[in-house]
Amino acid sequence: MYEPEADRQGRLVNHRRACYNPPGPHLPVPLMHVYTVHIDPLSVAPDGDAVLVREGFSWPAALLTVLWALYHGLWDWALVLAAAALAVAGFAALTGLDEVGQAVLHLGYMAVVGYLANDWRRWSLGRRGHRLADVVTGADLSAAERRYLDRAPVLVT
Repeated sequence: MYEPEADRQGRLVNHRRACYNPPGPHLPVPLMHVYTVHIDPLSVAPDGDAVLVREGFSWPAALLTVLWALYHGLWDWALVLAAAALAVAGFAALTGLDEVGQAVLHLGYMAVVGYLANDWRRWSLGRRGHRLADVVTGADLSAAERRYLDRAPVLVT
């Protein structure tokens, strides 16, 4: 165990290094992402047609709002997002915002969409009858899928 350095009065001198940089080889730690696993109970596939949805901010949804929704089959949300984008643009035009104000307003819209997009996707899967089967972690989508399939008891033949 690494002991922090102390001065003559016993006060910690280098406590930050003791807490955050222990001695030894420093290996890079892979970033782990959390995914929710949703399965269709009516599916005949052995994996239940599992759909993994990542937790957190979605950059593709923030940048490609309506196209992202259409890609994931969220037709109702695509209409809502298109109407919201038109409403934001109309509000910016009616209030006479300058270019900076319009940019800030649109960036705020994009941030809200990116933050809520995966929750909308989970909600839509639930409306279609998918049920939450598991929560897994992984460095990427394929690692999370492997982790789910390795421990899913229904997949044992």
